[in-house]
Amino acid sequence: MDNMTSTPATPRENLFGVCAEIGETIGVNPLWIRLGFLVSIMAVSLKLTLVAYCVAAVAFKLAKR
Repeated sequence: MDNMTSTPATPRENLFGVCAEIGETIGVNPLWIRLGFLVSIMAVSLKLTLVAYCVAAVAFKLAKR
């Protein structure tokens, strides 16, 4: 055995952690937020959903400053 230990990635390390942050802010399991984004991609528009996701990512980054 080698002495190196690996730690699993936390949801915050995946693609800006927007869903986890939204879920934590409103007190909902992030899985529901992720499913909402998936439904939005399929029902509304991929482009609009990606824009909303990017806006949320920037807004959360700016809020943490």
